[in-house]
Amino acid sequence: MAATKEIMAGGISAIAADSITGSQTTGITATGSTQLDAKALTTTDNAVSTAAAGTGVILPQWATPGDDFMVYNGGANALLVYPPLGSSATINAGAANAGFSVATTKSARFKMLSATVWVAGLSA
Repeated sequence: MAATKEIMAGGISAIAADSITGSQTTGITATGSTQLDAKALTTTDNAVSTAAAGTGVILPQWATPGDDFMVYNGGANALLVYPPLGSSATINAGAANAGFSVATTKSARFKMLSATVWVAGLSA
């Protein structure tokens, strides 16, 4: 994807360019131990800095097919990433509503294919 500066060089406004490239949040603290009480993500690119054992984050309910989200785990423990609440969705054909584990110092990109199907790609 092009950088905001590159998009703006084509005559697109800064606000529109930011919308195209996505939004970022850093310093996220994972919470909860289930899909019901995991920390809700609010942006497309997310950096978790604190992940106690068994805690997680949940992908946004406002996601639509074709959307994708990046989650980096900078915490000391594996991070669980859950599909949106109430969606009965799966990530990489796992169980419905189950968390997908992202190891510490790793990132994963989550792409919504349909209301109930998400795929994830893990960093090396």
